[in-house]
Amino acid sequence: MKKYLDGCIENVKVFSYSIPFKEFGGESGSRGLIGKNGGPKVREGLVIELKDSKGIVGYGEIAPLEGFNSETLLQVKEQVYELGKNLPGTSIKEFDETCTLFSRLLPGVEVFPSVKFGVETAGLNILYRIFDEVMPEPEKPLFEKKIRVNGLLPSGLGVGELRPVVDEILKQGMKTIKVKVGRRDMDEDIELIRELVEILPQDVRLRLDANGCLDYETAVKFGKALGEKVSGESFIERIDYIEEPFAYKSNVQFTRFYEETGIGVGLDESLLKVLGEKFRVPKGVCAFVIKPTILGGMCLVMNLFDVACLKRIPVVVSSCFECGPGFIELCKMITLNNIASIPAGLDTFRYLGGDLFLKPIVIENGCIDADAFREPERLYDFGKMKLEFQWP
Repeated sequence: MKKYLDGCIENVKVFSYSIPFKEFGGESGSRGLIGKNGGPKVREGLVIELKDSKGIVGYGEIAPLEGFNSETLLQVKEQVYELGKNLPGTSIKEFDETCTLFSRLLPGVEVFPSVKFGVETAGLNILYRIFDEVMPEPEKPLFEKKIRVNGLLPSGLGVGELRPVVDEILKQGMKTIKVKVGRRDMDEDIELIRELVEILPQDVRLRLDANGCLDYETAVKFGKALGEKVSGESFIERIDYIEEPFAYKSNVQFTRFYEETGIGVGLDESLLKVLGEKFRVPKGVCAFVIKPTILGGMCLVMNLFDVACLKRIPVVVSSCFECGPGFIELCKMITLNNIASIPAGLDTFRYLGGDLFLKPIVIENGCIDADAFREPERLYDFGKMKLEFQWP
């Protein structure tokens, strides 16, 4: 195997893209889709292409999302420029230990999470291609799995506007639906969920996401209201969990919330704060929602997978509206970690007015076919991108 890993990066290209969000339902349209105070109207980002001395190519997506990532696209471009010009000559083996790689290429600089994710995945994809060519057939990673997807409801929708969107989600065979809560009046949120429970088949589950919008007392009041019986059924019997039900202050609040409401908690924005250095999981936490483009660093992400496996906590991999290589990387992450049966947050591309693929991503029977991602050179439409930098 060693002789196959003695190559180095010979060429680096960085492309930019800009894709509009769709105007979608509700009075606020696409602005109500993401973020606490609306969100951007355009999805912008970078795609990095690495080519090694044997001609093997790997792609990564570097796309900080306004309202989610702390870094801006302008900051990212400046850092990628400095990083990119130092990448030629880098040994392929260094992508096995990217902490050392980044400290060597940008000494004394804290690399942004979105940059780590994009550069690492580009290099790791070259490694995957090498392994795929060298390893015997029985030992190859299997990418043929069907990845289950949870549907996403735009937060701009109100009571009485659900039916067309829900019908589309059900038509695609999805059995789990994610609903943003905490931005409306609490009674309106309750009525919205009541309407969903009434129109959805019994086998469709709900995931709620408050994004930490509520204070603890309001979150508990909301959770208890969901537990009240409606037509002989409480709402919580249909709910998998609620993501970030309140603004994080302490771990003990998650346990208290679970004990008071009976609703499990999904950790997303507060994931690293809650787990801490010792990766302790509070009682009541029943899902890790992992957004690798925000967390940054594949080493950290894989540690989270290990903790979840040890604690038997489901991992929900979730997209931040990646448009190309980043989306593909999430799919690979899901199949390689054998969690394709856990509905993933991959319904985001439906709310974009385009993507970077030559062929559209299709959801059939509630699943995405990961087998379509085998040949990266034939996946992307470079006519939709603009070349920003190139080295040498």
